[in-house]
Amino acid sequence: MEILYDHVFFDFDGTLADTSEGIISALSQTLEHFGVTVEDRAFLRRFIGPPLGDAFCEYYGFSGEQAEQAVAYYRTLYGGGEMFRCRPYPGIYDCLAFLKGCGVKICTATSKPEPYTDRILAYHGMEYLFDRVYGADPENGRYRKKEVLEYALENSGLKHEKHRALLIGDTKYDIIGAKEVGIDTVGVLYGFGTLADLVRYEADHIVRSAREISQYVIRI
Repeated sequence: MEILYDHVFFDFDGTLADTSEGIISALSQTLEHFGVTVEDRAFLRRFIGPPLGDAFCEYYGFSGEQAEQAVAYYRTLYGGGEMFRCRPYPGIYDCLAFLKGCGVKICTATSKPEPYTDRILAYHGMEYLFDRVYGADPENGRYRKKEVLEYALENSGLKHEKHRALLIGDTKYDIIGAKEVGIDTVGVLYGFGTLADLVRYEADHIVRSAREISQYVIRI
């Protein structure tokens, strides 16, 4: 058995779980609160991946101040219960359990705030599979994937041993962030991203299922 990476960092939305139902519901309510009529809820899937404030500005022309207010309103809705409207992807439990059983350190590296991530993992009985949860911390200015990964590498003792770390993610934001900090990537096709983006931004490996993740990390 060969373990290619002994620390694997998982993105959350679109990689560990399909969180679209709760996110889109909270986003739709938020936009309507700020006077924006949502005609195509599917369009809101574009919000999944980048920092929320950036998405409000890019897709609906919010000012910086309006975006901050919208993010705060969204978080009230999402943290109030919408976040539990999600489901882990098929095979994720088995993938995580297999990697952990082989001695791999498993962590999240997500732009979702850490408290939300902790609560969702606990809700689905997955918290025991993770050695550490790394996520966004808006109060300390940690929003983007690069910032989360820098924090994760520092606290995992991998700042100078990045060859031991791998990021699993579904969007270009995951691949870009990992490249900015200098770690390898696996792009998954079952999430919110596209094959075109994963190829364009040069994911080191691409898989179609959670089972293929564990087969890539552990060579038997």
